Amino acid sequence: MPVIDCNTLLGFWPGSAARTLTPEALLESMRARGVGRSLVWHTAAVCYSASVGNSLAVEAARAHPELLPVAVIDPRDYPGCQAEITTRLGEGVRVFRFCPAEHGYPFSAQYAPLAVALGALDEARLVCVHLGLATPLGADIAPLLVRPTVFTLPASRLGEIVALAQQSPAVHVEVSGLLVGGAIEAAVQHLGAPRVLFGSASPLMALGSAITAVQYAEISDADRAALLEGNAARLLG
Repeated sequence: MPVIDCNTLLGFWPGSAARTLTPEALLESMRARGVGRSLVWHTAAVCYSASVGNSLAVEAARAHPELLPVAVIDPRDYPGCQAEITTRLGEGVRVFRFCPAEHGYPFSAQYAPLAVALGALDEARLVCVHLGLATPLGADIAPLLVRPTVFTLPASRLGEIVALAQQSPAVHVEVSGLLVGGAIEAAVQHLGAPRVLFGSASPLMALGSAITAVQYAEISDADRAALLEGNAARLLG
C-alpha cells in the first residue's frame, strides 16, 4: 500500500555512525519500500542555523518532487524566528518543526517565544514536535495547538500525549519513537487511528524497521492504511 513518511531528514547528525544523509540515499530507501512522499527537514536547521538548514530542505524538495520541505523553527532566536516563519510561508512551506529536545526549551505556553511562534503559524497545515525523554511538556500548551500537531516521542511518554490529546483535538503522534512492542497498538487504542501517522526518521534510522513494525502491529487493515498514508494525506491536503 502507498506510504507517506512524516519524519525524514537530510544532512549530518552528530554522533551517528551513518554517512551524511543525502537526498539520493533517502530517495533510494523510499523507492525500495514503496514510500511515495516524505516530509523532510535538514539537520543544519537544528545543529547550526535554522535559516541555512531550511533553505537546504527547500532546495532538496524543489529538486525532488517526492520530498515535501519542513522548516525548523527555533524560538530561542526571537524575534528572528518570526522572520523565518514569514520567509518560509512565502516560499510555500506549510509544515513546520519544533525541536525542544535538541534546542533545550520547554514545550509550554510559559515559554513566551514559543507561544508567539505557534501563533504565527495560521497558514501551516502541519506542525511537528520532537519531545525527548526529559523535555518539559506543559498542559498549558493545549490551547495554542490550533493546527494539527504531530509529536515524535519515546514510547515511555505516550501516556502524557494521550492526556494532552484529551485537551486538544490537534494532537497527533508519529510512530518512529513507538517501535517497541505494543506501543503502536496503544497509540491507536488511546488516541484513535486518525491521530496516528507513519514516520521513520529515515535514512538515519532504518525505514524498513518502521514499516515492518506497522505491518505487523495488531490493528485493523483499515487503521493500518490510514496510519501509513490516509491520515497524512488528509492533513496535508
